[in-house]
Amino acid sequence: RVIATTWDSLTTLRIFQDVMTAVFKGKTPPPPALDPMSLSEPGLFKKLLMQAGFHPADITQTQSTYPFNLGLDPELQFRSGTIAAKAKIAEYNAEDVAREAFWKNIDKYSEKNSEGELVMPHNTFTLTVAIKASPTE
Repeated sequence: RVIATTWDSLTTLRIFQDVMTAVFKGKTPPPPALDPMSLSEPGLFKKLLMQAGFHPADITQTQSTYPFNLGLDPELQFRSGTIAAKAKIAEYNAEDVAREAFWKNIDKYSEKNSEGELVMPHNTFTLTVAIKASPTE
């Protein structure tokens, strides 16, 4: 039995890219050390499960949207929105550059909800459940 979620779209990586491009002075930054999009290619995870012995009928997948609510506090919004870049920002002593890039770009990926909270609404993931039929069934 396997139950897993995989990201299909993650807007936090887009703001990460914008912030780190500024930190690296316009050069393309390396991807995060742990890539949450590594299984995002359509059909890849299902293919891996089938290679592991699951029959296509044993596998169900459901896609859902998961908005990230960054709240009302601008400092928390910045910290939450750049958490994946925190170590590199510190390593390059570039918090001011990162902060400026974050605020310059965050509106491309976010909106305010009815309470005024900053929300990144366009994150999607797939929930996969794979259950091998028992040999006696």
